[in-house]
Amino acid sequence: MEKYKSASYQHDVLNELARQAQVYFYGPGYKSYNVNDSIDDVLVKTPFQPDSIILGHSWLSDKEKVNRHDRLELQQTTIPKFAILNKEYLNLNAKLDYLKKNRFNMVFTHHHDIDYYYQKTGIEFIFWPFAFDPLRFNCKDEEKTIDVGFSGVLQNFNKYSNQSDIRTRIMKHFFFTLFDIPIKKRKAFKDIKIFWNSFSTKKVSKHLSKLFKKWRYLSPNDYAKMLCETKIYINTPSPMGLISPRFFESMASKSLVFCEESSLYESIFPDLLYASFNKDLSDFRRNFFYYLKNDSIRNEIVNRAYEYVHANHTWDIRVNLLLRKINAFNN
Repeated sequence: MEKYKSASYQHDVLNELARQAQVYFYGPGYKSYNVNDSIDDVLVKTPFQPDSIILGHSWLSDKEKVNRHDRLELQQTTIPKFAILNKEYLNLNAKLDYLKKNRFNMVFTHHHDIDYYYQKTGIEFIFWPFAFDPLRFNCKDEEKTIDVGFSGVLQNFNKYSNQSDIRTRIMKHFFFTLFDIPIKKRKAFKDIKIFWNSFSTKKVSKHLSKLFKKWRYLSPNDYAKMLCETKIYINTPSPMGLISPRFFESMASKSLVFCEESSLYESIFPDLLYASFNKDLSDFRRNFFYYLKNDSIRNEIVNRAYEYVHANHTWDIRVNLLLRKINAFNN
């Protein structure tokens, strides 16, 4: 996962697993990997006797053929099997069918709809929210030189994503736009320092954003540095209502989470850890300037959020829970 550019959380989980347990990593990119291996072949290569098998974030394909390893036949092993379900809005039924067919014992998912997944498979699902890596999101009292920031995809148009166009509408609050590309700041925001690095999946917009350099890839370190320098960061739910790592990372960077109103946060965050606005954006501008201008109120929220996520939402804590659940099952 070291060269994977779409997200860093998969790599964070691998690093944390290696810190907390004896793990043999196997898959594309590792020297021992062979697409034709059976599970018995893999176990022969493993330098110790494993008590569990964990299927990682990226093993199952997000495309039509979910299983790229026809000879693996995980259902044949008696070693307890666990999985991390990823990108639930892509190829979900095929992923669930694979987990059921191969007799997985327990699955960890970043999505909250665990009852539905259990009904489809008969497997116990654990709601396992995203988190953050405190080693990377570790601000060194950087000056907050950016008033407001956003970096990411404007909208996922996959038919199962169920993601609104609110990020596009927010962009149009700040900028005059053309083909979902920000062109010029609107008058109300002309003196506001904005970092806007959006990416549209529409063909024309994608081409023009690259042509006019309106989007650039941020390395994990560049992204973390940007968050540390930002006062307010735009956060909205990801496809299928997933609460993305961006929420946790913003809080860890003492950047105010400015997000649309949603009941989805309730199972993860107390409501005093972020600032919100209506889905129709009717109060977006008023609330934005209120929190931007009132440093003491904004800082009170971000400091409270900072303490909370460090105490409850690091990958250290998440992986520790995963291992405790696995050990409890095995014992």
